[in-house]
Amino acid sequence: MRNDHIATKNLISRRYKTVYLILGISLSMAVIVCLYLLNRSMEETIANSFDEIGSNIVVTFKENLIGKKSLTVNDIIKINSIKNRKNIAVIAPKLIDKLKVKNIDLIAVGVDFPAEINLKKKWWILKGDKPYRSNDLLLGSYAAKKLSLNVGDKLDIYGKEFIVRAILNKTGTDDDNTIFVNLLTLQELLNKEGELSLIEVAAFCYTCPIESISSQISKKLPYADVKIISSILEQRKQTVEKFEVFSRVITTFTFITMIIFVSVVVFSNIMERLKEIGIFRTIGFRKSDIVEIFFTEAIIVGFIGGAIGYLIGFLLAKIADLKLFTEFNLNINFSFILFGIVIIVSVFIVIISTLIPAIKAANTDPIKTLNFT
Repeated sequence: MRNDHIATKNLISRRYKTVYLILGISLSMAVIVCLYLLNRSMEETIANSFDEIGSNIVVTFKENLIGKKSLTVNDIIKINSIKNRKNIAVIAPKLIDKLKVKNIDLIAVGVDFPAEINLKKKWWILKGDKPYRSNDLLLGSYAAKKLSLNVGDKLDIYGKEFIVRAILNKTGTDDDNTIFVNLLTLQELLNKEGELSLIEVAAFCYTCPIESISSQISKKLPYADVKIISSILEQRKQTVEKFEVFSRVITTFTFITMIIFVSVVVFSNIMERLKEIGIFRTIGFRKSDIVEIFFTEAIIVGFIGGAIGYLIGFLLAKIADLKLFTEFNLNINFSFILFGIVIIVSVFIVIISTLIPAIKAANTDPIKTLNFT
């Protein structure tokens, strides 16, 4: 009988201990994989956010002010009059509200299409032509599906006919559920002429004195909240860094615990089989054969434990993304490379844990092992 067949039969005959060992490896690797995937995805999201927005500013209206109820188009002129106006690349005003279309409530954003597309050109991919007319619509991917509309279709909104000029490819943000309308047209539809919900200001990333621009806008618009988006991202970055420290501590603790657990269980299992080893030796098995049998068992257990551990960790990361980290818009994908690494690490740990007790058992006097009780 081949050594690998013997190893397989041994694992099956000791199925409860085998399952116990695999379960310990799987749960340990699942924790490590879950934390790694979440941490890596957070770091990628933050990095991409910095790359996409550069040094942008968001201007919103302060609530509960007497005599004024919102930002207006006149505020765009004031922003354009600041000292560092030459450092401003794009000013993108927005009016945000809800529209009931085909009995479906959707987020509607009135925008200056040329400015908005220029602001988001790094991550907006359009299916269709760039909107430019007053009755053009740009639909998010999910909004288009909800309304069952395609590029070129016509849509009646509050008695006015619109044309779907383009549909956004999936972005993973709120834009997917949004219907974008010409700013002046939406103001007219909602009887909110001149009103704005917010203004986005994009500065030239490498030359802009962003703090100065923010301060100058605040002075021009004392009734507005002026926030630097990069500052908001810095807060998220700090959260990610704290989570990274937490992940490393838990990962290290879990890894050490797994090594101790595997070592103790493997050593105990091998010592319990000394009599079996003695029988193998007396019927002609060499020391190398004994070690090979144990190594084969280690490879099988490590492979299964690592594979299951990665799958559980991946699912846990997905669930955590949906339930706990929705604000980050994480992109957690199955990685065959990481899957392979996890299996290799699991197999390596079990083999190392098996090495010393396997060699010790193989070198034991067969006569003594047969008398072992």
